[in-house]
Amino acid sequence: MSNFINLLRVPDDVKIKTSSSPFRFEEKGIPNPVKAKVSFETGDSLKVILEADEPVEWVRLRFNGDQSGVKSVLGDSVERCKADDVWWAAMNGFIKLPWYFYAFDGECLNSYGVKTGTNSIAYFQADPYGITVLLDVRNGEHGVELKAPLLCAEIVCREGKPGENPYTAARSFCEQMCEKPNLPKSPVYGFNNWYWAYGVIDEPTVLHEAEYLSSICDGCEGKPFMVIDDGWQIAHAENCHNGGPWNQSNECFSSMDEVAQKIKDRGCKPGIWLRTLGTVSHVPKEAVFKYSDNRAGIVLDPSHPFTLEQIEKDISRISNWGYELIKHDFSTCDLFGFNFEGISGSFYDKSLTNAQIVKNLYKQIQKSAGDSLILGCNTISHLAAGVHQIQRVGDDTSGISFEWTRRHGIHSMMRLPQTGTFYSVDPDCAAFTDRVSKQLNFDFLEATAISGCAVFASVTPGIFNSEDEKRMNDILKVSSKLKKEDYAIPVDWTYTTAPGEYEFKGQKYSYNWYSDYQGSREHLDWID
Repeated sequence: MSNFINLLRVPDDVKIKTSSSPFRFEEKGIPNPVKAKVSFETGDSLKVILEADEPVEWVRLRFNGDQSGVKSVLGDSVERCKADDVWWAAMNGFIKLPWYFYAFDGECLNSYGVKTGTNSIAYFQADPYGITVLLDVRNGEHGVELKAPLLCAEIVCREGKPGENPYTAARSFCEQMCEKPNLPKSPVYGFNNWYWAYGVIDEPTVLHEAEYLSSICDGCEGKPFMVIDDGWQIAHAENCHNGGPWNQSNECFSSMDEVAQKIKDRGCKPGIWLRTLGTVSHVPKEAVFKYSDNRAGIVLDPSHPFTLEQIEKDISRISNWGYELIKHDFSTCDLFGFNFEGISGSFYDKSLTNAQIVKNLYKQIQKSAGDSLILGCNTISHLAAGVHQIQRVGDDTSGISFEWTRRHGIHSMMRLPQTGTFYSVDPDCAAFTDRVSKQLNFDFLEATAISGCAVFASVTPGIFNSEDEKRMNDILKVSSKLKKEDYAIPVDWTYTTAPGEYEFKGQKYSYNWYSDYQGSREHLDWID
């Protein structure tokens, strides 16, 4: 018996939530007394089109069907995944699964989702009797004031085939959701200095790292990236501020264009970090979204023309300095709070949804970067796909606690079906410090390399011996030469939260992520 529900049809129930609708807008049998309507267009997707004469917050669609044979489901995360939000579990009808989900009955993997680049934040709910789709079309915390019909989302689905590999099926569905990914033209690998220095950096240290990185890349194809993370900007203060302006460096660096050239002279491609929406600069009052409690200073409103113009200046300036990879960070947190728990207020342009505003921000960043690669960190996965080349898919790793790295970096590889289909997946850095296991971080780095991910390491100067350098060289050579058709398959992907078993070029790779603590630590702190 098939457990597949075809969503390419008019739903069995439609509800719309506005400020004037009942609070429990999903209540059975209660019609929505609202000045809004939803229409549908069917084809290779189900287009959901909203028209409204009053502000709309949510659209709820219900598709009835039989999923009683489904044994487990796996959803995605709105932005970076956390330790507990991307894992296989029994169907739980009230749990919201962002963007898409897989339903596995032990033989077939059926898939349901929305196409990337959508104009709403989409969630799915799965139960034995059907599928519910929730489309968040708010502006800030309030309803969007539409001026024209809005294509909220394009819903797609894929019926699994008996006997096909579930991981392969998942990748096929990612290709269906993102028809035109913007992928790097060559593998991305190198160093990022955050997880050993944590912002305490200067120019001599960066240049020493670049020289060292180049020296251990013998036999690699292309050049590695040396990424300067937080700590170069003029308004940097430890535990106080890490925002802009982004037009010059602090006293620990010479001009940043000179630094970029010196990195190139040492055989590496220069990369750099910034926090696009945070600044202590004076800006027009209308362009201020809020005053941050997270060390950003002012948070700029990306729906205001001033903000987009400022971002164009900042990103194009950094690209013109010579940085070939630009990592932009914190924008989701700055706008919506950590894990979307701080949505408040309204944006300057109230006619756009949160998704549209964020998507416009990403497109402005990408356009302004020219030929430089963009790495989105703390960015919204489904809105960055098809725009940015590289995406940080998990929460931070750690140079202090490997338990933290396993729960976030290695766990984020549950999203491996997205690499090469949405963007190049970045599970974050393997950190080499005197506080964490070298062996486990080498294993982490190797797993990312054979899987086709972006490969970044944070390496404390002087920590490697000759054997360490050889293993690092071996891993970077794999990363630099890997073709998409050779990406490893995580064999245990359907029954773990931290993939540790891989098939790569006919060989099995096995990693024990639990050896450091002889299991998992009950208590976890970022600094312990």
